[in-house]
Amino acid sequence: MSDEPALKRPSGPSDMASGSTSTKRLRSDASPAPAAASVLEAFGLFRDEIDDYNDRRERLIKTSRDVTSLSKKVIFLLHRFDVGDFAPDPSSATQKLLEEAESKLNHIVGVLKQAAAAEQLALPERHDRHERNIGGGLEEFIEALSFYHYLKTTKLITLQEVQERFRDVLKVPIHRYLLGLSDLTGELMRFATNAVGQGDTGRVVHHVLGITRCLHDTLDPFIPLVNELRKKQAVTRQSLQKIEHILYAITVRKAEFAADPEALQEMLRRSLDSSAPPLTD
Repeated sequence: MSDEPALKRPSGPSDMASGSTSTKRLRSDASPAPAAASVLEAFGLFRDEIDDYNDRRERLIKTSRDVTSLSKKVIFLLHRFDVGDFAPDPSSATQKLLEEAESKLNHIVGVLKQAAAAEQLALPERHDRHERNIGGGLEEFIEALSFYHYLKTTKLITLQEVQERFRDVLKVPIHRYLLGLSDLTGELMRFATNAVGQGDTGRVVHHVLGITRCLHDTLDPFIPLVNELRKKQAVTRQSLQKIEHILYAITVRKAEFAADPEALQEMLRRSLDSSAPPLTD
């Protein structure tokens, strides 16, 4: 027998294929590499964060719509205000109306505070990301609240007074406050028109005109700083012109029919009926 070692047979195609199959089997059975697992985990976190953001956004948009609807109902209720009680001591009927409005406003505050607490809007980064989702409803609420405050006190509500309703649960942005006040001018114009229909011969309309002018002149400088304010201020100017027209009609008709109050009221109604805006709930 030869003492020479046996030569190894070179690997043939079948052996290479067999080795490749074994390698593939090992790779398929092995868990993902650490780097790949880290990437998958990161993308999973991104997915969860995006889903969480979208869910929160949808909930806040729904809350904003609910608040808008509830606020419009408060405004509609307040237009039943008796202009004869536009004074520090209202009648019992007007006091009851104001109490009902206050109750509805408190309910809206509760809705907003509950949503803000649930979504943790007190956190600055959370508030900044979602402010626009709830901002429309907040504007409508400020419009209703400021109208209520004006009828009750004959004054404009301040940002601090609005913020006190929410404490530290929800921050009221300055631009939402300004936009809400700009919207208030439309309700003031309707109130002035209703006042004439209830028999006012200039006292209430004159006061409304003064405060609407104040709002217009005060808000105008903020137009370059606040989105949407330019458009709203254009509407404010239209409301201001309508109130001026109302007071002009009162002045002219009073000169013509000062001796006949009933005729004066009838002529004022005829002058203003065509321009009186409809109320919507």
